[in-house]
Amino acid sequence: MGLHADCIHGRYSPFVPAVAVSDAEDFWTRAPALFALASEVGDALETSATTDPVAARIRRLAAGIPETPEPLSDMDPYLRSALLTAVIHAMRAEEESNRGELRVAVERIRQALRDLLDEQPVWRGGPKDAAIWLRRQNLSVDSLVELLHASETTVRRWTSADDPTEPSGDAGDRVMVIAKVVNHLRHSMTPRGTVQWLLRPHPALDDRRPVDELKDPTSYRMLINLASGTRSFHPT
Repeated sequence: MGLHADCIHGRYSPFVPAVAVSDAEDFWTRAPALFALASEVGDALETSATTDPVAARIRRLAAGIPETPEPLSDMDPYLRSALLTAVIHAMRAEEESNRGELRVAVERIRQALRDLLDEQPVWRGGPKDAAIWLRRQNLSVDSLVELLHASETTVRRWTSADDPTEPSGDAGDRVMVIAKVVNHLRHSMTPRGTVQWLLRPHPALDDRRPVDELKDPTSYRMLINLASGTRSFHPT
């Protein structure tokens, strides 16, 4: 059993109930409320001199988050790790009545939940959701035309929430991959920088363009690894 599971079951923190949330769908349903709860706890810690007033709410917050990564497999692995790590730190800080450390940990939980909710269309939605998400990242239609290998009219239809047209087949796969790559890059680059990274030759790819490496699973994994290396571990 891992450290997070040990903590959840009280081996490191006696106040945490032995609650295991195994259903990922339940987590996503509760995520907005968990984000609101984390914000509420953070606000309370701003005005409280001790951790006592928020103990019960910390218990609820920890109990609402799955104790192991497996139920959270359909989310950004960086944010998943950040969330689970922050929960461990929050429980330890509460146990030690360390208000300063608890404030930091709760803020990291809040940030991770915020970013997970923002990225949900990329990791849990289909190609239509991913296409709309891409446009909302301030990528221009002209840039998406080049990245997605589609006409301007088609891109505008794919990225419009008012148009039911969605990418399918190879086009749908390409939209999903591009969205996941952009999801990593956006944490450290501007929209323009993101497009330039995809379209410029990369030394790790023998000076091939990243956008041209969407050919097979091996190329896809390499591209994701390169993109993920541009971001920090913690959510922004």
